[in-house]
Amino acid sequence: GHDLSKITLKTQTWLLFSVISIVVMASSTKYKKEFCNDGENTFDCKRTVLGVWLGCVGFVIGLGMSYATRIVGGTLLELGVSAVMFISYCFGVGYITFGGGPGTFIGNLYLFTWGGFCITMNLTMTLAKEVLGLRAMSFNAEDDSTVPPPPTLEDIDGNNNA
Repeated sequence: GHDLSKITLKTQTWLLFSVISIVVMASSTKYKKEFCNDGENTFDCKRTVLGVWLGCVGFVIGLGMSYATRIVGGTLLELGVSAVMFISYCFGVGYITFGGGPGTFIGNLYLFTWGGFCITMNLTMTLAKEVLGLRAMSFNAEDDSTVPPPPTLEDIDGNNNA
């Protein structure tokens, strides 16, 4: 079998994004079947279609990126993909959870649309830090040796006597 403890946090995050996207897709599909008649083209139904597509695309991209991070790890590619998904989920949050959209009320669609927004924002910010060469708060930082230890009371007293 596979040793799941060897899966990096970045890969786990992409897999979590896939799961979140499945819930967005399924919840949007359920809403569409219940409230949108065949051929109905209301604003709410268009918003629901956005949720279905956002979930489908997010699922495929999340799985693809989780695989890619294990094989190649291309951080610049990941940054571009996560930024596109972040922008997509910005529109998703706006159209799905506000103004009488299908995810206006607290439920799976509301929570998981916001979850997709938060996780893509986190991925984008973390990957941007990696691309800019900042190791602090990155997925690949293995030790905190670059962070100086906090001063002790002896250090403070020693500085006052000098």
